[in-house]
Amino acid sequence: MKILTAQQTREAENNCFEEYYSEGELMLKAGTACFEQIMKYYGDDMMNKSVAVFCGNGKNAGDGFRPGQRLGEQLEGILQTHRGG
Repeated sequence: MKILTAQQTREAENNCFEEYYSEGELMLKAGTACFEQIMKYYGDDMMNKSVAVFCGNGKNAGDGFRPGQRLGEQLEGILQTHRGG
């Protein structure tokens, strides 16, 4: 596994945005894949339980929003809020 510095991560992301996907498309794909893995490993155990998804601001919020959105479609009792800033 290769560990990237913050600068290398920005460069890799920018390359991806230019060559393959828009930033929004990449967040959607990553968030959907995250949701699918959560459901694969914990789906049955999560039924009838509360789930919370906490996201930071900016891109971190975007990365967490999609799994939370998909979980909200599958489970009852999910509340999502967004704090701008």
